[in-house]
Amino acid sequence: MSRWAVLVLITLAHALGALARLAWGAISDRFFCGRRCPGVVLNALIGSGAYALLALSDRLPVEGLVPLAIIAGVGAFGWVGLYFALVAFAWSGVLVGPPIFGLIVDRTGSYAWPCLGLACVGLAVAATLPWPAPLVERGSGR
Repeated sequence: MSRWAVLVLITLAHALGALARLAWGAISDRFFCGRRCPGVVLNALIGSGAYALLALSDRLPVEGLVPLAIIAGVGAFGWVGLYFALVAFAWSGVLVGPPIFGLIVDRTGSYAWPCLGLACVGLAVAATLPWPAPLVERGSGR
Protein backbone atom coordinates (compact mmCIF):
# COMPACT_ATOMS: atom_id res chain seq x y z
CA MET A 1 0.00 0.00 0.00
CA SER A 2 1.33 3.43 -0.88
CA ARG A 3 2.15 6.06 1.69
CA TRP A 4 -0.56 8.25 0.16
CA ALA A 5 -3.17 5.55 0.77
CA VAL A 6 -2.01 5.12 4.36
CA LEU A 7 -2.25 8.89 4.88
CA VAL A 8 -5.81 8.88 3.52
CA LEU A 9 -6.77 6.03 5.86
CA ILE A 10 -5.26 7.80 8.88
CA THR A 11 -7.07 11.02 7.94
CA LEU A 12 -10.38 9.15 7.68
CA ALA A 13 -9.77 7.51 11.04
CA HIS A 14 -9.08 10.85 12.73
CA ALA A 15 -11.94 12.74 11.09
CA LEU A 16 -14.59 10.15 11.78
CA GLY A 17 -13.16 9.47 15.22
CA ALA A 18 -13.72 13.15 16.03
CA LEU A 19 -17.32 12.91 14.84
CA ALA A 20 -17.72 9.76 16.89
CA ARG A 21 -17.05 11.78 20.05
CA LEU A 22 -20.38 13.50 19.58
CA ALA A 23 -22.13 10.26 18.71
CA TRP A 24 -20.71 8.46 21.75
CA GLY A 25 -22.02 11.19 24.02
CA ALA A 26 -25.52 10.67 22.62
CA ILE A 27 -25.18 6.89 22.79
CA SER A 28 -23.99 7.11 26.38
CA ASP A 29 -26.91 9.34 27.34
CA ARG A 30 -29.54 7.30 25.51
CA PHE A 31 -28.45 3.69 25.99
CA PHE A 32 -26.25 3.77 29.10
CA CYS A 33 -28.37 6.22 31.14
CA GLY A 34 -25.59 8.80 31.19
CA ARG A 35 -22.93 6.42 32.47
CA ARG A 36 -19.68 7.02 30.60
CA CYS A 37 -17.69 3.93 31.64
CA PRO A 38 -19.62 1.43 29.44
CA GLY A 39 -18.97 3.64 26.41
CA VAL A 40 -15.26 3.85 27.19
CA VAL A 41 -15.09 0.05 27.58
CA LEU A 42 -16.99 -0.47 24.32
CA ASN A 43 -14.66 1.96 22.54
CA ALA A 44 -11.64 0.06 23.86
CA LEU A 45 -13.05 -3.20 22.52
CA ILE A 46 -13.89 -1.67 19.13
CA GLY A 47 -10.43 -0.11 18.85
CA SER A 48 -8.68 -3.30 19.94
CA GLY A 49 -10.55 -5.40 17.41
CA ALA A 50 -10.00 -2.96 14.57
CA TYR A 51 -6.30 -2.57 15.28
CA ALA A 52 -5.86 -6.32 15.60
CA LEU A 53 -7.36 -6.65 12.14
CA LEU A 54 -5.24 -3.79 10.80
CA ALA A 55 -2.19 -5.74 11.96
CA LEU A 56 -3.20 -8.23 9.28
CA SER A 57 -3.69 -5.51 6.65
CA ASP A 58 -1.28 -7.06 4.18
CA ARG A 59 -3.56 -10.13 4.09
CA LEU A 60 -6.88 -8.22 3.87
CA PRO A 61 -8.59 -6.98 0.72
CA VAL A 62 -7.90 -3.31 0.04
CA GLU A 63 -11.64 -2.57 -0.13
CA GLY A 64 -11.98 -3.63 3.50
CA LEU A 65 -9.30 -1.26 4.77
CA VAL A 66 -11.37 1.93 4.44
CA PRO A 67 -14.24 0.75 6.67
CA LEU A 68 -11.71 -0.83 9.01
CA ALA A 69 -9.80 2.46 9.30
CA ILE A 70 -13.08 4.24 10.08
CA ILE A 71 -13.96 1.70 12.77
CA ALA A 72 -10.45 1.98 14.20
CA GLY A 73 -10.85 5.75 14.34
CA VAL A 74 -14.17 5.47 16.14
CA GLY A 75 -12.65 3.08 18.67
CA ALA A 76 -9.38 4.94 19.05
CA PHE A 77 -10.65 8.53 19.21
CA GLY A 78 -14.35 8.38 20.04
CA TRP A 79 -13.82 7.73 23.74
CA VAL A 80 -12.16 11.08 24.46
CA GLY A 81 -15.42 12.97 25.08
CA LEU A 82 -16.66 10.28 27.44
CA TYR A 83 -13.35 10.33 29.29
CA PHE A 84 -13.41 14.10 29.74
CA ALA A 85 -16.91 13.89 31.17
CA LEU A 86 -15.58 11.39 33.72
CA VAL A 87 -12.60 13.50 34.77
CA ALA A 88 -14.08 17.01 34.65
CA PHE A 89 -14.18 17.32 38.43
CA ALA A 90 -10.67 15.94 38.82
CA TRP A 91 -9.33 18.66 36.52
CA SER A 92 -11.12 21.34 38.48
CA GLY A 93 -9.19 20.08 41.52
CA VAL A 94 -5.93 20.48 39.61
CA LEU A 95 -6.79 24.13 39.03
CA VAL A 96 -7.86 25.10 42.55
CA GLY A 97 -5.86 22.62 44.64
CA PRO A 98 -2.35 24.13 44.41
CA PRO A 99 -3.40 27.65 45.46
CA ILE A 100 -5.39 26.25 48.37
CA PHE A 101 -2.44 24.06 49.36
CA GLY A 102 -0.12 27.09 49.29
CA LEU A 103 -2.59 29.22 51.26
CA ILE A 104 -2.80 26.60 54.01
CA VAL A 105 1.01 26.35 54.15
CA ASP A 106 1.23 30.14 54.42
CA ARG A 107 -1.39 30.30 57.18
CA THR A 108 -0.13 27.37 59.26
CA GLY A 109 3.61 27.53 58.51
CA SER A 110 3.56 23.76 57.98
CA TYR A 111 3.09 21.25 55.17
CA ALA A 112 1.45 18.79 57.56
CA TRP A 113 -2.09 20.25 57.37
CA PRO A 114 -2.40 20.52 53.59
CA CYS A 115 -0.88 17.03 53.24
CA LEU A 116 -3.47 15.66 55.66
CA GLY A 117 -6.13 17.46 53.64
CA LEU A 118 -4.92 15.75 50.46
CA ALA A 119 -4.94 12.41 52.28
CA CYS A 120 -8.59 13.00 53.20
CA VAL A 121 -9.45 13.91 49.60
CA GLY A 122 -7.73 10.73 48.38
CA LEU A 123 -9.66 8.60 50.86
CA ALA A 124 -12.94 10.27 49.86
CA VAL A 125 -12.24 9.58 46.18
CA ALA A 126 -11.32 5.96 46.88
CA ALA A 127 -14.48 5.49 48.93
CA THR A 128 -16.87 7.04 46.42
CA LEU A 129 -15.43 6.40 42.96
CA PRO A 130 -16.53 2.76 42.67
CA TRP A 131 -20.19 3.82 42.83
CA PRO A 132 -20.68 6.89 40.62
CA ALA A 133 -24.22 7.86 39.78
CA PRO A 134 -25.11 8.40 36.14
CA LEU A 135 -24.23 11.88 34.91
CA VAL A 136 -27.61 12.14 33.21
CA GLU A 137 -30.83 10.97 34.83
CA ARG A 138 -33.50 9.78 32.43
CA GLY A 139 -37.13 10.04 33.43
CA SER A 140 -39.39 7.02 33.27
CA GLY A 141 -41.48 8.74 30.57
CA ARG A 142 -38.89 8.20 27.84
